[in-house]
Amino acid sequence: VSGPASSPENAFVAPDGSRGTISMGPSHDQQIIEELFTNVIDAAGILSDKDPFIQNIQSAKDNLLQTKIGPDGRLQEWAKPYAEIEPGHRHISHLYAVYPGAAITGAKTPAYFEAAKKSLEFRLKNGGAQTGWSAAWVTNLWARFKNGDSALKALNKILITKSADNLFDLHPPFQIDGNLGAIAGIAEMLVQSHEGFIELLPALPAEWKDGEVKGLCARGGFEIDIKWKNGILAEARIFSKKGGHCLVKYAGKEFAFETQPGMERLIKNE
Repeated sequence: VSGPASSPENAFVAPDGSRGTISMGPSHDQQIIEELFTNVIDAAGILSDKDPFIQNIQSAKDNLLQTKIGPDGRLQEWAKPYAEIEPGHRHISHLYAVYPGAAITGAKTPAYFEAAKKSLEFRLKNGGAQTGWSAAWVTNLWARFKNGDSALKALNKILITKSADNLFDLHPPFQIDGNLGAIAGIAEMLVQSHEGFIELLPALPAEWKDGEVKGLCARGGFEIDIKWKNGILAEARIFSKKGGHCLVKYAGKEFAFETQPGMERLIKNE
């Protein structure tokens, strides 16, 4: 475990009833450390790096304390099921593994995925996401949960109540992560690629009935243009920057093909 450490800016009710902020192994820390270890191990595999230190990292990763699901079915913010001092806290740090991380997904870890969703719902029920950057994070989380309508609701909150006339995110006075996070949320609603494949329109809001987007980037060096009509994909252009295998998914359909650098593939939803 990491520690002594905090779950950024949030506090909990300690066993003696006092206000606690520091503990061992908060979920936020553990998730980031596991992601770091995973990335280093994966990179070593790609580079055929045989450094013995990689085995030390693998051993450490295997022994990391995992995030737990609490008695109430929510993903725990701390290693123990402490109650939050602020149930509607603006930070959602223990959901890092959902977004921007990718360790928790519906396909790979369904129980954790549902527990994370309950954590988000609990935060919002108690008044969370009251700042622009927090609402931007919520936009991205709802997109990862494949709930486009809720993602749009969070995005609209930023535009309507947390944006200056020049569209700067108001904290106040200004925080760029609200702007960057909002744009990231729009991208996540239209394309996701964190699960080893490209998913088209994974969280399209019902209000975005017809549309077109160009130049979205996906993992693996792919650039994507999409057109949709009546909420349904019409076509997508996949441009490969560096070549390699490409797997695209949409509404239960799969399109798999090999690419060369500079190759373009048009997918029509017929």
